[in-house]
Amino acid sequence: MRILLTALLVALVAVYASAKKASKGAHCFATKATAAKEEKANDGLPYAATTATAKVALKVWESADADWKFKLDFAISKPDDNSKPIIAAHVHAGNSTTSGAPIVFFCGQSPFPVTGAQLPGLPVCDQKKTGVYHGLFSLNFGGSALYATEAAFVHKLLKDPGIFYVNFHSDADVNGVIRGQLRKTKC
Repeated sequence: MRILLTALLVALVAVYASAKKASKGAHCFATKATAAKEEKANDGLPYAATTATAKVALKVWESADADWKFKLDFAISKPDDNSKPIIAAHVHAGNSTTSGAPIVFFCGQSPFPVTGAQLPGLPVCDQKKTGVYHGLFSLNFGGSALYATEAAFVHKLLKDPGIFYVNFHSDADVNGVIRGQLRKTKC
């Protein structure tokens, strides 16, 4: 019996160590996206008046092949009659009072309505109120003027996450409906 308990304890410790090693190097961020934050960043001009909000979690990690991976997990709550299905979700560069270029793309139409750009491999946004998407880093849309590489973007994100925001777009306003500035959180 003692040998069995010892073996079980050793197995549990190995599983815990493996899980901890796998999450090592992961960086997590969070925000609450609202229409008020979208309005503030656009000179007070209301975009789509909505009570919808989104609780957002962003996880960033470096894979074994040295690529950076991005995972967006969100849940939209308080939808109203003005709430339209999400047509795009991105991480953009910009502080709380400015709008900026999208840098990481999670889901969306291709071509993107505002710019007409094609993003091969980008999934269409699921029309549910929750979603999990893996992102594609892109140097299109002006992002290349800010960050020459994915690693340069991640370095800046880790150093100063508050200069980036998550933005959700809908047919109500393709420029953005709800947004929230990123902040570091525990994984």
